[in-house]
Amino acid sequence: MSMSSIKYYGDTYLVTYPAMYGDVNTVLFLLTTASLDTVIISMLVYQESNLVQTEDLHFSRLEPITVNRPGIQGDVHVIRPCYRFNGNRYFRLTVVLVDSTTSLASFAAIPLEMWSTIYYFVVLRSSSVLYLLAGVSLNVTLTPKFEHVSYVYPFREELYRSGAKLMFQLDNHLGFPISFCNKAGHGSVSGTLKANQPIGVITTNCHNVSNKDPCLNGSSKSADISSEMLFGEPHYGTDFITLSIPDTTLKLEYYVMAMEAKTNIQALSQSKETLLKKVLSVDDNWVMFELINKATHITSDKPIQMILVLKSPPCGNGTHNGAVVIDSAAILIPTHLFFNRYFWIAWSHKNLTVTFTMIIAVNIKSVFKLLLDNKKLRTNLVKWKAVNGEYEWKLGLIPISGYAHDIFEMTNNPFGCYIYTRGPGTVALNPAGFKARMCERKETLDGLIDELDNDCDGLFNEEEANGIDDDFDLRIDEDLNGNVVDSVNVPPNQLRNKCPRDLFGDNCLHKCHCDDSPCNRNGNCLTSTRCSPGWFGPACQYGDLCQSATFDHVILNDNDDTTCLKVPWHEIRFSLLEKYHLTWIRMVFGNNDRANRFSLKYVEAKTRKEITCNEVKIFKFSSKMYDVFCLDVYVAALSVSIKWEGGQYLCSVHMSGGRNIALHTASKHLRSVPPKLGDESPAPDVVDGSLNQTFEGILELNISMAIDIILSPLKFVYSVKIFIGTPMIGSQIEVQLMDESEYIIFDQRKVLDEHVAHMLNPALSSPIAKIRILLITGSVAVNEVEVFGECAPPFYDLECSSFCGLSCQDELCSPEGMCFKCHPKKSGRFCRDIVFSGALIDDYLYPNDTDFEEAAGERLTNAQPLLIVASLLPILGLIPCIVALVRGKALKARKTESDDAICQDDANQAQHWPSPTRAQ
Repeated sequence: MSMSSIKYYGDTYLVTYPAMYGDVNTVLFLLTTASLDTVIISMLVYQESNLVQTEDLHFSRLEPITVNRPGIQGDVHVIRPCYRFNGNRYFRLTVVLVDSTTSLASFAAIPLEMWSTIYYFVVLRSSSVLYLLAGVSLNVTLTPKFEHVSYVYPFREELYRSGAKLMFQLDNHLGFPISFCNKAGHGSVSGTLKANQPIGVITTNCHNVSNKDPCLNGSSKSADISSEMLFGEPHYGTDFITLSIPDTTLKLEYYVMAMEAKTNIQALSQSKETLLKKVLSVDDNWVMFELINKATHITSDKPIQMILVLKSPPCGNGTHNGAVVIDSAAILIPTHLFFNRYFWIAWSHKNLTVTFTMIIAVNIKSVFKLLLDNKKLRTNLVKWKAVNGEYEWKLGLIPISGYAHDIFEMTNNPFGCYIYTRGPGTVALNPAGFKARMCERKETLDGLIDELDNDCDGLFNEEEANGIDDDFDLRIDEDLNGNVVDSVNVPPNQLRNKCPRDLFGDNCLHKCHCDDSPCNRNGNCLTSTRCSPGWFGPACQYGDLCQSATFDHVILNDNDDTTCLKVPWHEIRFSLLEKYHLTWIRMVFGNNDRANRFSLKYVEAKTRKEITCNEVKIFKFSSKMYDVFCLDVYVAALSVSIKWEGGQYLCSVHMSGGRNIALHTASKHLRSVPPKLGDESPAPDVVDGSLNQTFEGILELNISMAIDIILSPLKFVYSVKIFIGTPMIGSQIEVQLMDESEYIIFDQRKVLDEHVAHMLNPALSSPIAKIRILLITGSVAVNEVEVFGECAPPFYDLECSSFCGLSCQDELCSPEGMCFKCHPKKSGRFCRDIVFSGALIDDYLYPNDTDFEEAAGERLTNAQPLLIVASLLPILGLIPCIVALVRGKALKARKTESDDAICQDDANQAQHWPSPTRAQ
C-alpha cells in the first residue's frame, strides 16, 4: 500500500467533536490500521491549548478498537477539547457523534500531515459552523461571502461585510468555532480560508434534535446535523463517480467547490447526453445540484471538491414512522485518490440499532478480483448498478455485518469505497479511506530557525527544543525525517525515511541493513550502493548464507560487486557453514556480461548425495544480475554448484537464508502453558531487532514459561535463532511450530550451552501460524528471537500484503511477485500478457535455455512465417469463391447449388481466423 508521494493512512491526527446545541452523549473514535502488528497510540487531550490528559492505546488490523469518550452539552461557541493521536505506525481515524437515540453525525479524520493552508468552503444552510483545528500557533485569513451581499457579520466585536477579510491568530492544539448560527438573513455562506501553517477544517451545523423526531413538532423540514472534515486544495480532483444509496426516499444534493473561476463541470447520462453543465464564475465559486439516486460520472476541467448531502424529504403531516428525517453529508472522493485496499469497523452502540452497507465504485476489470475479509467476493451477493456516462465503472452495494472488515483488489487496481450507516430516523455516509498527497515539505536554510512546519507534522523547530540532530541532516533545526518528499522532483534514492535511522517501511517494521548508510522509506540505501555484510536482496532484507560459505575465491563473497573473477570454465562451487534450505541464489556478473543456460546441483544434507535440480527458473533484473530458483523442493543442502554459459566475469554470489519474519510481530510472554487468565502479557522487546551484544537477557523464563510469536498471515519458517544470556547449567528449551489450529507441525528440544540456539525446520511444506519457545528445565533470560523464512502463498512482498497474480500457476511467485509458471494463454514476468495461438512471445519471463533478448528476438523471428501464413489463410480460403463468381457470369447455367454452398462454407470459415492485425 505504499507510493512515494502518496499515503493512505497517517500517524498523527488532531480532531475535536463539533458538538451542537443539545445533547451529545458519546463520542466514538474508531481506530483501524493496515498493520498486523500492534500499533501504539498516545492520545493527548487538550483544553484551550493546555494538556489535561494522556492515554496509551494498543490495537492491530486483526483487533481494531473503538474508544468511547463522554460528550458535552452547551453552546456551540464554547471551545471544545482537542484530541491528538500520535502513533508509532500508520492508522486511520473516524469520529462518530452519538446522542441517546438518533445521531450518527460522523466524519473521516484527515491526518495532520495532509492538512492544507488553503480551503474553499460553502456552509450547507443558514445555521452552520466552521471548526478550525490548529496544531501549532498560526495566523488565519477568512474571507466569507454571503448570499445576501448586504448582510453584515459580527465577529469579535467588529462588523464585516460580504467579501471582507477576517484576520486572527490561533494557539496550538485548539479547536476554534466560527459560528453562523442564528444569523438570519445572510443566506448561504461560501468563501476562502488561508493560513500560514497547515490547518484542519470541520464543517457542522448549530444544533441537533436529540431524542426527538423533528417532524413531531410540525416542522416543514428536517434538522441538519451533518459533520465533515474538508479536503484542502491539494486533494481536489477533476473526475468523480457519484453514488447510489439504499434509501430511495432521500434526495441527493451535491455541493461543488472550485479553486478557480471559469471552471466547467458536467455530468453525462449513459447515452453520453449532458445531464448537467455549469460554468463557475469569479463571484460564484460553488454550485449545488440534485441528481437522481443513480451513479453518474462527473468531470471538470479544473480541480473541484464535491460534498454529497443526503437530504431527507419534507415532514408533511405526522411522523415518518421510521423513515429518515435527519440529513447527512459526506466528502466525495475523486477517482485519482481511490485506493486498492480498505479497512474499517462496523461499530455499534448500546442505544442505537444500526445497519451497514458498503458502496464500492469499481472498474469493470476488477469486478471479479475483490477479496472481502480474505475471501473472494461473491459477485451474486452484490447489487450492481451502472454508472451514467461511464461504461468502464460499476457501482456495487453490499450489506455487511460484524465488526472489523477488509476489502482488497488482488491486482492492486484502485477503487472507491464508502460505508453507509442506517439508524432509526437517520443515516451517515463516510469514505472507507482514500490516498492523499502530503503537504509540501520545505527545507530549512543553513540551519536557520524559520518558525515553519517544514516536515508537515504539525510541529516546528523540534530539534531546537532537544538540541539533537534527530533527522541526521547535520543541522539542529527541523526534524525532516518525518515525511516523504515529492518523488516527481527528487530521485527515489533520496526519499526521506520517517522512521528511526535503523528502521524503515510504512509502519517502521523493517530493519535497515545498508552498509554505513541510512535507508529511505522503501529500504533503499541513501549514500551507499550495497548492503551490510551478511545481507542482500530486496531492501537488503535477506540473510546471505554465502557470507560465511567457503569459496575457492574469496572475491565472490567479499560483499563488493565491483571486484570480479574471470571464470572461463563457467562453474562455481561453495560449501555452506552448516546445512540450510536451498531456495534461491543471486549471481552478479560484470557489466553487460550476459549469461544463460543455468544448471544447479547440490549435496543433500541427509543422504550426502549430489542431486541435480530438475526445474531451474531464472529472473534477470539487469544486464548483470540473475536470480536462480530451484523449484523442485526446498531441500537442506551442504554445498551447491552452478554452471552456466556466456558470462565470464562473476563478481558476487549470494544465497538466501530467508528474512527475519519475526521482527516487530505480535509476541507474548506466557507465565504458564496453557496460559491461565492473566498469565499473558505482550513481549515486544524479544522481537524488536535490538540484539544486545553482551547477550544480556531481557525476558526471564522459568520452567513451564514460554514465548509465543504470532505470524500473520501464515509464513514458511526456515529456521529459528534464539539469543540468550548465560543459561543455568542443564537448561533445555523446546521450539514448537504450529499451524492455524495450534497443531504442532514440528518440534525440537535443545540443551542450552551457548548464547545462541539455532533450529532448522525440515517441514517446509506447511505454513506456520505460531512459534512457541517453551522452557523445559532450568532458567534462562532471552535477549532476542529471530525467525527466518518467507511469505506463504499466495502472498509476497516485505509485508506479505500483496497477492501473487491469479495468472500465476498455483499462485506461486518470487519475493518480488514474479510468477514461476504461468497458466496457459498467459505469459510475461507477472503472467499478465495474453498469448495468441502461434505467437507465444514471452516478454519478461526469462527462459532457462537462452538469454532473454536473444530468446524474444528468436521467437518473434520464428513466429513471423506462421503469422504471415495465418494472415493469408482467410484470403486463400476466399479465392475459390472469387473464381466461382467470375465463372458464374459466363457459365451461369452450369453453376450448381453445391458450388454456392461450398463458397458459403469457405467464407464462414474465414471469419473464424484471427485477423492479420491481431495476429501480428
